[in-house]
Amino acid sequence: MENIKYALIIALSFHFVFNVDYALGWQTMIRPIVTAPIMGLILGDLRTGIIMGASLEAIYMGISPIGGSVPSDPTAAAVLAVAFVIIGGSDIETALALSLPIGTAAASVNSLTAPVHVYFSTYFDKLAAEGKDRRFALLHVIYNFTIRRGAVTIVIFLAVAFGIDKVNQVLGMLPAFIQKGLSAAGGMLPAVGFGILISMIWTKKLGAYFFLGFVMVVYMKLPTLAIALIGSIIAIVELFRDMDLNEMKKQRQTASAAVNDDDEEDFFA
Repeated sequence: MENIKYALIIALSFHFVFNVDYALGWQTMIRPIVTAPIMGLILGDLRTGIIMGASLEAIYMGISPIGGSVPSDPTAAAVLAVAFVIIGGSDIETALALSLPIGTAAASVNSLTAPVHVYFSTYFDKLAAEGKDRRFALLHVIYNFTIRRGAVTIVIFLAVAFGIDKVNQVLGMLPAFIQKGLSAAGGMLPAVGFGILISMIWTKKLGAYFFLGFVMVVYMKLPTLAIALIGSIIAIVELFRDMDLNEMKKQRQTASAAVNDDDEEDFFA
């Protein structure tokens, strides 16, 4: 009965966060770094939610949807991984290792509902063509709050209500070396996520900052907060430097255009 109560709270919270984010035009509320702390706060362990949110974001920031294909659902993975830790008592590393198959399964559920979305999109096109604005707006809101993520919400409810105890039983039956392997894999996944992200954005300039961070961690032994503050300062400096360069470029282009206009006027005078 306790798990069912938690399952209802978690499923409704997931549904609410997703729809609020969608209504506001994607404010990144559905990213793990935001969703996990929200779930941690709801479940009474904000610290665990923050830790897992940062770790899950590191994993999923390198996983990008291409076209209509979403390889893994980071929101559902974050919600269930936090639930496994706080409610089920799993360790964080094991929950991180389980987050990828959880996210993949949730993405598969989303794919199964694609025909429903296609049907409603054609129906909405028909309403728009007929000029039925009020009906279109009302049904669009109802559709978003009931059907758009309804299937995943139900899956999350069932997973928390009836799956956490089963998962813990299965994990408890595994040999010690497999449990250690899951923990080790979960600990490595954030590094893998960063590696995927770096492979997509790597440049010589960013590479210098990467090795600077390595030196600060390994040799200077700076705490994570200090490194984050230094990185923020560097990012702000680079942002304003690029803004100044762009402004100078615009000024040179304006001056060059003015000179060309003067030359044309002198030629035709």
